[in-house]
Amino acid sequence: MSKQYNSVGGGFVMEENGEPPASARVTVPFPFASAPDLLQICRERQIPMSEIVLQNELVHRSLPEIHEKLDAIWRACRTAFVVAASGLKDGSCRELRKAAIP
Repeated sequence: MSKQYNSVGGGFVMEENGEPPASARVTVPFPFASAPDLLQICRERQIPMSEIVLQNELVHRSLPEIHEKLDAIWRACRTAFVVAASGLKDGSCRELRKAAIP
């Protein structure tokens, strides 16, 4: 017996049939399926989007783990920005120009 999982971005996976794996099926305090749904929750509850997302994430991991993952995402984005903004010195992938990060 085997199962196929597909990456859907953002560190999430779905089973081949489009369902999240059983381990990912948990109840969160603020369930939503789309950006309009999320915005409606924000308006109705008068809660910032960041707080809604944080409360949902806390179901899956601890606050220190969330901060660690956010830091890793920030470092990756920052690195990508430096490469895109500064380009390569000689067209190779070996030497990158140094660029100041604001």
